[in-house]
Amino acid sequence: MSHNNRLERYDLKLRSEAVQEVLGLVPHWMIRWGNSLIFSLVLGVFSISYFIKYPDVLNSEMTITTANPPHNSFSEINGELEQVLVSDGTKVTKGQLLATLTDGGDKKQTLVSSTNGVVYFSNFWEANMLVKKGKLLFSTVPENHGPYIGKIAIQQSQLNAVFIGQQVRFALSESFFFGGETSAKGHITRIAKIANEENMVALEVELDDDGISLLKEKKLSFQPGMKTEVKIITEDLRLLERFFYTVKDIFK
Repeated sequence: MSHNNRLERYDLKLRSEAVQEVLGLVPHWMIRWGNSLIFSLVLGVFSISYFIKYPDVLNSEMTITTANPPHNSFSEINGELEQVLVSDGTKVTKGQLLATLTDGGDKKQTLVSSTNGVVYFSNFWEANMLVKKGKLLFSTVPENHGPYIGKIAIQQSQLNAVFIGQQVRFALSESFFFGGETSAKGHITRIAKIANEENMVALEVELDDDGISLLKEKKLSFQPGMKTEVKIITEDLRLLERFFYTVKDIFK
């Protein structure tokens, strides 16, 4: 190797060592502020995860009714509505004539209200419309109907996840959004002891004040038997709690 080549390699080595030395001299303020920044970010993440809730839920459907349930009026014959004497959503008195049905003259049915209350139509009924036997025509919500309640059915396999007093969230609209102006709360008041033939267990829910207020304010008009999406809160965990439980399960 020539003398010139040795000098070039020696000079390159010196330069490399000098560059590495400069790069290795990280300012103390950068280390101090860098650590502080990382600590602040970690603390911020933990703080946010403490306030954010990430509950476990069961999704189902709930039918809203009243403690004193609506009185339903069914057609007893195949026939034609001869006359409809009330309007949808109007107040009626016990014994008031609602409509008459005829099958051409041989048979005739008169439908009367069995209670004081508000009558609701199951369809846009008008005179001369054809009606099949057994068809629900009207529902009359009693004047003293008692509290609004919800009826839910869940799979028998989900029974261990529910209990009396448990919170449920429901929406009085087609779309469900937690905290939205059409969402409300309730709590489970009754749980059936046995399942039906389809292995479904019946639950009864009492609406909390916000749910009752929504109905009374008529943000959505109440119809007997109206259905709504419902979420049963089985475990109301914070995001931070869920993180620690996940880590704990991993180490198990």
